[in-house]
Amino acid sequence: MNQSSPSGFYFESQSVLNVEQSPAPGRTHGLYWVIVAVNVLFLAWMVFGVKSVADSTCTATMTQLACDVAKVSSKSVGTLMAGLIWVAADVILAGVWLARNSRPAAAGTFR
Repeated sequence: MNQSSPSGFYFESQSVLNVEQSPAPGRTHGLYWVIVAVNVLFLAWMVFGVKSVADSTCTATMTQLACDVAKVSSKSVGTLMAGLIWVAADVILAGVWLARNSRPAAAGTFR
């Protein structure tokens, strides 16, 4: 192959593969800000969810022990569910991030 190309590589079929350039240093994609916003929202949901359970009042028909048990169990179940949803959302966002930011390897190389 004696031909050269400034925009890519020549392969045996004489086709040109253009290599995508990464963004300028210090510049981030919009997906980065989506991931940050989702994580901040989930963190706020966890903090305010736990705080709202702690601030709740008991009814007159419950004993103090029953009220405390209800608060602790609802706090733990709510935190667990929010945490599982948070992890699921981050796994989905990580998959999208990897799909958008992966680059094809050059022919004959492994990544």
